[in-house]
Amino acid sequence: ITINVTSTSSSAPRIGGIIGYVNGSSSAVSTLENLTYKGVIDLSTPQGGYYIGGVAGFTTQVKISNCVNEAQITINNTHATSSGYVGGIAAQLSSNAEMYSCRNLADITCAGANRVGGVTAYTSTATSKVAGCANFGDIVAGGYNSNVGGVTAYMSNGSIESSYNSGNIVLTASVTGSTTHGVGGVVGYIATAKPRKACYSTGTITPASLIGQTKAGLVCGRYYGTTFDYSMINACYYAGTGLASDIDSNVSERVIQFSGTNWPDASTDGWGTGNGTNGKYWKDLGADGVSYPTLWWEE
Repeated sequence: ITINVTSTSSSAPRIGGIIGYVNGSSSAVSTLENLTYKGVIDLSTPQGGYYIGGVAGFTTQVKISNCVNEAQITINNTHATSSGYVGGIAAQLSSNAEMYSCRNLADITCAGANRVGGVTAYTSTATSKVAGCANFGDIVAGGYNSNVGGVTAYMSNGSIESSYNSGNIVLTASVTGSTTHGVGGVVGYIATAKPRKACYSTGTITPASLIGQTKAGLVCGRYYGTTFDYSMINACYYAGTGLASDIDSNVSERVIQFSGTNWPDASTDGWGTGNGTNGKYWKDLGADGVSYPTLWWEE
């Protein structure tokens, strides 16, 4: 299936490979599970904000589990300062929106989108959650005040655990006037201190020239303010060399380079092996020189 949209409206289109807008309720939480979207999503010239996801666009009061995106997503936004949210699975996880055991297998290319994530673009509330998810696609993105992450682009709130990115990420040239960019292997920008644990990235990070206040990291790109509670980040790993975080001295014991002596074990919070229940999302933790950790749903 191919979804091709040319938008000239100033309203915010909500587009998903399966469904554009999910709005459950606290008494009847919606469910999306065991869904796969294959095809292409292509959006051109949006004037206002937009929410684009490989499976779902904007979501609230929903549980999304075991969903897969195999559709390449391409955005061509010629309106420099409009806000766009693009996620491999869902664009935004809002109130009580949770995502479990989902994966993006396709590349994402976005010109002009300012929040782009391999799994989701934006977790906006304390009850937004991502767990046991992975991104395998490459991401090329850039726009006004861009935040780009292998798993999540912008975490205004919410939590992420037991998830990883293996895709390569390129933050393209900044828009004139932009100041607050963040690009990270797992998360591009973290605004509020909620748990981020047992995640890793093996993809490369290529930031654009560091215009304004651009920050880049192999795990987390940018943190909000000077009073961020770094204790909320625990046992996250990365492969390769480079800056693990934009404020490396604060997270050097929490964001760790994979090595023969530094490898996760099942006794560490978030790294338990199991079948995806009871907070145990990992199938195998791998070993140095052999393989990286895999999630319970991987073959």
